[in-house]
Amino acid sequence: MSTQERESDAPGADLVARAHALADLADGEAAAGEASGRLTPKTVAALDESGLTAMWLPRALGGAELWPVDSLKIIEALSRADGSTGWVLMAAGLCIGTGGSYMAPEVAREIFGKTVPIIAGHGAALGRADVESAGGQDGFRLSGSWSYASGLLHAQYIHTGAIVYEGGAPRIDPATGEPEFRVFVVPVEAAKLNGNWDVIGLRATGSID
Repeated sequence: MSTQERESDAPGADLVARAHALADLADGEAAAGEASGRLTPKTVAALDESGLTAMWLPRALGGAELWPVDSLKIIEALSRADGSTGWVLMAAGLCIGTGGSYMAPEVAREIFGKTVPIIAGHGAALGRADVESAGGQDGFRLSGSWSYASGLLHAQYIHTGAIVYEGGAPRIDPATGEPEFRVFVVPVEAAKLNGNWDVIGLRATGSID
């Protein structure tokens, strides 16, 4: 069996081919993206249409559900053309995949039911989630400051971590004996975005706070 045949049978081979097909566009749009501090509309639209951002999303939600190692060639193909495009794909893909994997099914269907949105952020526990009750149900009021949300300027949702507080103190997880930590996926409109990404390289990732 030839190397080409082995690669065509590998998990995610179709997505690798799509990534290579987008390389010329990513390369051609790179300078404009670096100048504006965000990926260009053409690049974002191409990523959306390609399905690459759903490479780690569960199949039940319309994703490819690839193992991370099987995704490396996808990320490499775009990063070789434009580092910022490859970086945003990696970062957003991670937030999309983990967000969809751990949500309650009814919530996942609401967010991923029609299209795969761009979700940006990270999972660091830099926020505070105070337990609040409304209408007979418990919820959370999320507050805090989070940095380096690559791709946030193109996102519909934010993926972010926080420690749960109840009665003014961290709520302890009985399974670990440590403060309870949760990751939240919230609409981007619920946050204040700071346009503070002023760097030398990877400018088009738009990794603002």
